[in-house]
Amino acid sequence: MQTALYRYKTAKQSQIDNPPEAANIQDLEKDMKFIEDLTEFWKVRFDKIQNLSEKINDILVNWKD
Repeated sequence: MQTALYRYKTAKQSQIDNPPEAANIQDLEKDMKFIEDLTEFWKVRFDKIQNLSEKINDILVNWKD
């Protein structure tokens, strides 16, 4: 997923740097900002899930009958 996201962001940045004649730079920049925000949103969620998973694993490892 990281590779696909990197390719998308690189392509979008290329469009901003070298826009087609009819391109609206502001729309391209908004798209890039949206992708960055979405990436950060999911990164935070993933980190929270990872931390929760580690806590659950610690509880299960230390479980005493």
